[in-house]
Amino acid sequence: MPLSFLNPALLFGTLAASLPVIIHFLSRRRVQRRFFSDLRFLDEVQARQARSLGIRRWLLLLLRVLILLLVALGVAGPRWGGLAVGGGRAVLFVVDTSASMATQTAEGTRLDEARLVTADMIASLPPGAAVQVLTAGGRVETVFSDWLPAGAGAEQGLAAVVQEYGVFDLDAVLEAAARQAARAPTAGVEVVIVSDLQRGPMPDPRGLARSAGDRLRLLVRQVGEGTAGGGVQRVRPPARVLVAGERVEITATVIPGVAGEVFTLDLDGFPVAEAAAAGQSGSPVDIIFTVTVPAPGLHRGRVLKAADTFPIDDQRSFVLAVPARVGVLLAHGTDRPGDRTLGRGGWRVLAAALAPGREDLFRLRAVSTDRLTTAAVGAADLTVLVDPDPLGRQIRVALQEDLAQGGSLLVAAGDPAQADYLSRTLLPLLELPARAVWRTAQAPGRRGQLGAGADQLLADLGEDALTTLEDVSWRRWFQVAAGRAEVVLSTGAGSDPLILMGEAGEGRWGLLAFNLLPEAGDLPGSPMALPLLRRIATHLARPPELAAAADVLVGDPLRIRPLSPRGEATFAAADALALVGPEPRVRTTAALEFEAGQPVLDGGRAAAPGFGIFLADTDTVGLVACGLDPRESIVQRTPPAAWGARLSAVGLDFAGNLTGLAAGDLAESFAGRSLAPWFFMAAFVLLAVELQLGRGVASSG
Repeated sequence: MPLSFLNPALLFGTLAASLPVIIHFLSRRRVQRRFFSDLRFLDEVQARQARSLGIRRWLLLLLRVLILLLVALGVAGPRWGGLAVGGGRAVLFVVDTSASMATQTAEGTRLDEARLVTADMIASLPPGAAVQVLTAGGRVETVFSDWLPAGAGAEQGLAAVVQEYGVFDLDAVLEAAARQAARAPTAGVEVVIVSDLQRGPMPDPRGLARSAGDRLRLLVRQVGEGTAGGGVQRVRPPARVLVAGERVEITATVIPGVAGEVFTLDLDGFPVAEAAAAGQSGSPVDIIFTVTVPAPGLHRGRVLKAADTFPIDDQRSFVLAVPARVGVLLAHGTDRPGDRTLGRGGWRVLAAALAPGREDLFRLRAVSTDRLTTAAVGAADLTVLVDPDPLGRQIRVALQEDLAQGGSLLVAAGDPAQADYLSRTLLPLLELPARAVWRTAQAPGRRGQLGAGADQLLADLGEDALTTLEDVSWRRWFQVAAGRAEVVLSTGAGSDPLILMGEAGEGRWGLLAFNLLPEAGDLPGSPMALPLLRRIATHLARPPELAAAADVLVGDPLRIRPLSPRGEATFAAADALALVGPEPRVRTTAALEFEAGQPVLDGGRAAAPGFGIFLADTDTVGLVACGLDPRESIVQRTPPAAWGARLSAVGLDFAGNLTGLAAGDLAESFAGRSLAPWFFMAAFVLLAVELQLGRGVASSG
């Protein structure tokens, strides 16, 4: 409402405007009739004068009423616009402490400017206003234990506002503001958001619109100027087991500050590759680093660039986990006399592909399914089932729990006699539609066709290798529905999936809808058999090194399954477990928990970008890379009007934009423009008119 009053109780004084009306009617003289001689022409003149005098008297009455009304309204403190925070109103300041507020300015940082602006606004509030301050940067916290009167104490409390590195969460801000509004000394609360208004996807606060809309009025004060710059938003190592010594591609999403800006990748503190961003400045673009995989272990990696005004996003940490060995449990159906040298379902083809030599990456153990144990399933980094005999209930439960807890499973089924078992048991285990139909093709068979799932699995093998894989002929397979899984390879004509990959619980699984016998197709004799089967295994396997490494964002939990360099006894003493980082020079105690009998280390939530190193005594048992949320990029800001339009669209009361106003103007924008002098001036003018008109009426009477 644009018109408000500082002292609305004094509006009762407007009742005084009724006094002239009451006096007028009480003082009216009664007309006395007397007979006289014919004065017809005199009566006409007197009638005209009486009518004129009556109009003047009514006008005089109206002026007196208006004069008293204007004086009463002026005394009540009329103001136009503003929020009328005087007279007991409450103002809640929200100071953005997210990562982007660390952007350097001429006077310090954006957060420094926000603190100064907020202090000026608090100082400008009139006596009687109540103040509360929230900070929002990954988490929302109150600065004061309760509402305080505006003054020096509230201003000094801003010293407790410190830089954080999370993202500004509008939903969380509105929830906290609604809770504080319930404790406010008045019914209405003005919420002033002091922020740089980074762009990113704005949360949709529709759920709060009804509950908070009648209590909160929102204003925005944008700080900081739009600054040219760039940074590293994301780093993506290959999503599979890496082999020491192989050449791999690491992709980074970056925002170049200038066209052709050079970014560097280093491992364990040493630069190993460079790449130039070919995109336009200010726009995200992917760059690729080609590196040699280092020795087995947990390696700290970074993609970085030259520093600019926002140094926090000028580098991005990641973990490169290289396992020493990968334990593979290959369980196959019992060999029959007709299975020859390749074994049941051709399991020996798969065994030869995964373990061609004693010093190979994979540590393979092959057993028939009738000798499979639950302990063996839990100890393997990858479990493979090739045309299995029916599994016992305990084994099925063990496989399901292993997937749920982050394990991996590969199923190869191509025996037509297994159609019913595949449909009823194995497909539901993989969360696939429970229907398998046996299919055959006439010679020479059907060629394959790569699907979307091949992009991540096989992209770096080269075009010639992919063409060779698509040239393989297929003659027998199970037709299954892909469901939510990704198709790696399918038959070209019928588009039946041949290789599927997906997730169940926290784990990964793969399905070969065929076995590895020559009758099924030409894959066993193809030069692509070994790289394809090994790549599937490295994509699915989850060795301990991968579980002991994590890439998270600020605000995410720091949880890993630790390595056990000296066995489970390493974690016997909880006071020996520590987390160093990701905040510089910060060391905290890590909590030890157990999930399904496996140890888990919990370091709380990530509070800053960098590396968090889990230690058991002096042994490194886990490594976490904590990165900045991409929404906090330096080059993205939202105009205040856009914020206001979005808030208004969901039913919240957006009261205005305070950006660009000086400290003195801030007080006026809060309290509004005083109309009292204009009311008194108008009353004075009307009084002068009333006096002049009153003399005329008196002389006429």
